[in-house]
Amino acid sequence: MSKRTTDLTEEEKDAQAPSNKRIITIDSRAIDEAITRLRRPYGLLAKAGIETDGMRPRDAWNAVNELRKAESAARRREREEKRAKAKPVKKVKTASARTSPKAKKTREIAVVPALSASNVNAANNNSHFNRGDNTVKSYEAYAAEINGWDIPVSKKEKLIADLHKRFEEQLSMDARYVPWTVAGPARYPAQKMNALADRRMKASADFVNWFDGIRENVKNSKIQYKDDRKEKARREEEHFNNMMRGVAHPDAAMVGYWLMPIAQYDPKRYAELYEKYDKDYRFRKNTSAAKLYQMVKDGKYTGVKPPKKLYESDSYNAYQKRIQSGERVFIKFTIKPKPQMVYAMKRRGWHWNALEGAWSVPVDKYDAKFVKGIEENYKKYL
Repeated sequence: MSKRTTDLTEEEKDAQAPSNKRIITIDSRAIDEAITRLRRPYGLLAKAGIETDGMRPRDAWNAVNELRKAESAARRREREEKRAKAKPVKKVKTASARTSPKAKKTREIAVVPALSASNVNAANNNSHFNRGDNTVKSYEAYAAEINGWDIPVSKKEKLIADLHKRFEEQLSMDARYVPWTVAGPARYPAQKMNALADRRMKASADFVNWFDGIRENVKNSKIQYKDDRKEKARREEEHFNNMMRGVAHPDAAMVGYWLMPIAQYDPKRYAELYEKYDKDYRFRKNTSAAKLYQMVKDGKYTGVKPPKKLYESDSYNAYQKRIQSGERVFIKFTIKPKPQMVYAMKRRGWHWNALEGAWSVPVDKYDAKFVKGIEENYKKYL
């Protein structure tokens, strides 16, 4: 048998032998559909059932972004609905009018306007994280604190409007600022971005100072009538004990001088301490401490009087109080008044008392008609 015949016979044997390889049939139409389905953004739109014929890539991507926002909003609403359904309803125990505690006065809530959505989105895109969302959360937290204060709703609306204006300014700078890590080193406007960052930090610091002042004014506007004479007497007695321990051998004049400040807040306690230390130091009868003790025993000296309320409104409170320089009338505003109101008060002899944190005038210069008319005549300046 020839070699050619032998080779042909081997090929025929190989062809007739069973093969371990699987034969796969490829459908070109299915491949085209898969490629179309995976191609972005047209594939995503086609999957959602949106026609993409004649649509430019920019328009297609805008449509995809809108589709994602709608899907995200739908998922958020679904989560909120599930959370609301799963939240159990608390049972409220009813109590009689005699045994139930006094119900707290419900506070009116002012409407909180939303910040610019475009600036929030731009601030998020121009940062590695969620800078815009963080600004929105801070804004909502400050607005919630204002709504929790015990002040009229008109004052809350005015404060929230100012809060919204300040946060819009900060959010605008957040939206324009692009860090080097996002923009890249090529043609990065370092001088412009650094100046913008400095302005943003200054705006944040100014806002904190402004809000701290508002918070302090609201806090102090309700406590001027508090009778804190017992607390002040305790502090003066503690100071007296510290002086007695700090000085090795005090004489009678020194002890009497240290005791006297207690009498203005608690005359009865002053008399008890005077009698206690008189056994050891034998105070002279012509000293100021001895004369003050005798006035307390005779009932001629009763100490300083608590603040006397003269006028109270939603915007300010007026009260009379005795301080070291004499009897004074004070006005405390719930919110810092505008310069026009400050000018009107200075023209009538009022001046700022930093220790009291209020506007002050001597009793003989107090004009009750002017104070009562502030709410009506200077309403837009409060």
